[in-house]
Amino acid sequence: YSMPRFLMKGYCSDEKLTLEQSCTFDKSVLFDLGVISLFEPLGVLVAVIMMEIIGRKMTFQFSVALLLVAMTTLYFCLNKTYSFVFFTLSKFCAAQIGYSPAILGAEYFPTEVRSFVLSFGLAFGRVGACFGIACSQFLFDLNPRLVLLLTQIGAVLLSICLCLLRKETAGTHIE
Repeated sequence: YSMPRFLMKGYCSDEKLTLEQSCTFDKSVLFDLGVISLFEPLGVLVAVIMMEIIGRKMTFQFSVALLLVAMTTLYFCLNKTYSFVFFTLSKFCAAQIGYSPAILGAEYFPTEVRSFVLSFGLAFGRVGACFGIACSQFLFDLNPRLVLLLTQIGAVLLSICLCLLRKETAGTHIE
């Protein structure tokens, strides 16, 4: 929700967007969003390759670290080109982060509970997606930097949960 608003006006502008302006974007913003979204499948492909080379947990931690760096740069008032580059990098990393828990969950848990755990995780993911959209809409109007902070906090919390997993599942036999 907030990415097109960042690309359109950014949070450096003092101008307050009306509801109508928030829902209408010019063609350049829509083109930028299309190009940024093309990096999502590339991020998943790179994640699969990296998981086989450096391991599942390390790939996830690397993606979270890169996402945090890319999003931290967005706290500063940058021109549209730099914002585009860092949003693209963020989308790339977010795709890796979104893909990694599904692989880890499928490999970490025994067959008896695997489908339950993955379904439970997907349900929370959907609830979280709805919650995230509502929060980003509300927070962007208060202070756009809060949207970045919320995303970063979510990535750090997910990373902490991953650290609680004791073993690396790359190269191990699945039961």
